[in-house]
Amino acid sequence: MTSHKPLIGREKQVDEFEEIFASALRGEGGAVLVSGEEGCGKSRLIRDGLEESGFRVLVGRSYSQSNVPFQPFIEIAEKSGVPFSFGEGSARQSGSDPKVMTVERLEDCDLRAYESALLESLREVAGEGPTCLLLEDLQWSDHATCDWIPCVVEAFADQTFLLIGVYRSEEIQGKHSVRRLRNELKRRGLYREIELTAFGPKETDALIERLLGVAPSRSLIRIIQQRTRGIPLFIEEFCDLLESKKLLIETPQGLSLGEGAELPMPEGVRDAIMMKLGTLSDRSRAMIEAAAVYGDSLDFENLLAVEDSVEALDELLQSGLLIESESGKGKFRHALLREAILEEIPWTHKRILHQRFSKTLVNQNSPSDVVAHHLLGAGEREAARAVFIESADRAYEIGAFGDSLVLYRQALDLWDAETDSDRRLEAVQRLAQSAQLTGQLEEAKKAWREILESDTASLDLERVAQANKGLATTLALEGRAEQAAPYHREAARLFEEMGDKASATLEWLESCGLATLQARYTQALADADRAKELATETRDDNLLALAIGSRAFVLALKGDREEAYPEIDTAFQHAIRSENPQTLANVYQRLAYVHNYFADYSEATKHFRSAADICHRNDLEGQAEFCMGCMAFAVMKTGDWKEAARICREVLKSEDGDTFPRTVAAGTAGVIAALRGEKRKARKLLEESDTLSHQIGLHVMPFYSRWGLALLAEEEGRDDSAREHYQKIFEIWENSEDRYDVVSSLYTASTYFSQRGLKKDLDRCVHILGEIVSVSGNPEPLAAFAFVQGEKALAEDHPDEAAKHFFQALERIERMNLPLELVFASTRLGQTLLQTGDREKGREHLERALQSAKKLGARPLASRIKTLLEDRKGATASSSSDGNPKSDLGLTRRQKEVAKLLAVGLTNKEIANQLFISTRTVDMHVGHLLDRLDCRTRTEAAKKLVEVGLA
Repeated sequence: MTSHKPLIGREKQVDEFEEIFASALRGEGGAVLVSGEEGCGKSRLIRDGLEESGFRVLVGRSYSQSNVPFQPFIEIAEKSGVPFSFGEGSARQSGSDPKVMTVERLEDCDLRAYESALLESLREVAGEGPTCLLLEDLQWSDHATCDWIPCVVEAFADQTFLLIGVYRSEEIQGKHSVRRLRNELKRRGLYREIELTAFGPKETDALIERLLGVAPSRSLIRIIQQRTRGIPLFIEEFCDLLESKKLLIETPQGLSLGEGAELPMPEGVRDAIMMKLGTLSDRSRAMIEAAAVYGDSLDFENLLAVEDSVEALDELLQSGLLIESESGKGKFRHALLREAILEEIPWTHKRILHQRFSKTLVNQNSPSDVVAHHLLGAGEREAARAVFIESADRAYEIGAFGDSLVLYRQALDLWDAETDSDRRLEAVQRLAQSAQLTGQLEEAKKAWREILESDTASLDLERVAQANKGLATTLALEGRAEQAAPYHREAARLFEEMGDKASATLEWLESCGLATLQARYTQALADADRAKELATETRDDNLLALAIGSRAFVLALKGDREEAYPEIDTAFQHAIRSENPQTLANVYQRLAYVHNYFADYSEATKHFRSAADICHRNDLEGQAEFCMGCMAFAVMKTGDWKEAARICREVLKSEDGDTFPRTVAAGTAGVIAALRGEKRKARKLLEESDTLSHQIGLHVMPFYSRWGLALLAEEEGRDDSAREHYQKIFEIWENSEDRYDVVSSLYTASTYFSQRGLKKDLDRCVHILGEIVSVSGNPEPLAAFAFVQGEKALAEDHPDEAAKHFFQALERIERMNLPLELVFASTRLGQTLLQTGDREKGREHLERALQSAKKLGARPLASRIKTLLEDRKGATASSSSDGNPKSDLGLTRRQKEVAKLLAVGLTNKEIANQLFISTRTVDMHVGHLLDRLDCRTRTEAAKKLVEVGLA
């Protein structure tokens, strides 16, 4: 990388650029962002770097007044004379001028078609050789541009290609689209950024000496550094002014201000710029004021139409205040020039100039948002509003919702809030939809509520129905299912009143879905019943499949086996006839749920997999994640924890996926990790699942996250914490209509309470399962009910009766083939039989439990069972409150040896020498120990090893 004069203070950035260009030429290009304050030298750095890089450079710019989607890419294509080609009536097919192929001509084109057409044009422009797309001023970019940049980079991955995006860092605030761009580039592994910061005194000294030709004094360096804040552009302007006014003298200490000279520059570089403008002729001053009002990108023809003086324009170009960027186009030397000039123009004159430009631009069919900017500046609010609305509608119709949101805001800001016209309400509705689709949920809620409170809207049933639907969707996205459901029901009622049975059916199904999230199954069934009635009237197989499938799902949740299975079969027939892959996948998923809620986990797994396969084949990746998340749970119940954990990892890898499958996957993986003794991993996953459950209003997953956290607390001997988690499970159940998801946790909860003599808590376990089995046809709660009755009998010192209950539970569990529950039941039956004196059968059941626990990989359970078997006297199922049996954490013999030596303070090398094993092996064992103990340091681990009796 070379330049006529090496850049000062940018050696590191120059080296970075050299490496970036070299790697890009090797085919390892991508994207690089260049950021820094205005005036820090971004353009100079890039210009020098590209000068001898071997790349063909295509430049596109964003503009402060423009919200045209894909503006810089359009500019690149237009400058290169390559028209777009998409569908009928394209520029290429119709022979129309490509320079007018902007967003205004895309009303009938969807966003994907437009992107495809634009990408084709860019490929043609780029050609075969090394190509660099330079996108300047991304701080003013439209949302569509920033969202598309990663796609463009990946589309050119097979070419020698580099994309450079430049932006002013000080203008990137809040939820700016450049922030989203950076995050997306990071996620895709494409992110690199070069940041330019302000100069320190050393760099300021060097730049002053280069500009003035003489070394400056320390006092001059200090003054310039303070006034310019080390911004190179400010330093240049300041030095230029000092030299032109001949205020500097040479002294032994270096160049300084002359004796008695007053500092000519007032506070801020804008004043220095304005002082320099004082030397211009009146015509040139009028011309540059008109240019400042026109915008940051200048069209000389338009400029001359307002200020007719070619001589004045020439003077400005010769002075360097304006720069000709291409034939007939130009820009200010830097944006601060324009900003400073705008501040000095009287308001009345500025308004006159805006009025002149608006007339000129309207006559030339210029972009509508640019015209609106000038109309607004001219005080013509209604005309500006109409143009903003027109531009917003175009952006909305091609799916550029970030841009339409901005434009609708601008239009509505110009509309009297008291005005309650249909056109204004339509704009509010589209703003709400744009805000919702771009994640601006607070703004969306405000807009939807404005429509619902409108007197005019109340006369329009469809608008009110849509507003109820929109507000419900927004609230649901915030995780406020309870608040959202009534709005869905109101929308459904209004659609019914209008005679729109299809829309009403879908709204009843939305309400049903939210009710199931909250475990409000009575409401969910009522919603599903109404949806089925309406769908039947429509005779639409698609709607019938969805409605009847949802009803079957709710019936399964309520434990109604007799009705759920025939209903899901009917839904399946309608789904096949609908020939809609999304509906078929949905019903397959419902079929899987029905099997799941009646303890047929192998069948459930098969149908979840079928649903996921349909989704993958039809590009329904979001729905596929739902299927995979739920399938992981079913697979866990079959005992294949390795496969279940793998599926969970796949779901959790997706950072952009829906929160629901992530919540289920994190909870499932967390429970597996807790049962395996992987404490640190388990805690992280379980806490994530618990947090996400509350965010989206998913009522049932906390049964599992709290269960997993209770298991961890038990393993660590934190009895109060374990009890708190189990009691929270009771509380969640009492505020729901759950008849299934609480069941798994009640096995270990009842054992926990029985062993500690906590009879009231144990009675709550019995009560919950008694309630469930009285209304549910699911065999799984029956097995659990027998188990907790066994725990209650033990707590009341009736071991013979307890053994009968545990045996009954075991028989039912065996019929359902539930490996984990088999471990629970076999263990407690074995302990109870030992207590009754039947040592042979007791040991037989314990050995079976041990083998099952080992097969699952449930190390803490296996460890406790092994301890019971090794006890010469035989373990007894204590009903006292003495606490947990001491645990060896499921450690192997070698790990226990390492643990004892670690506890006395030996290093890994010393432990290796004593045990005659490699240091690397010790490293591995110590790592496992720290994880099992959930400790960060060896000291903390040593203390805990003593506490649990392993040292």
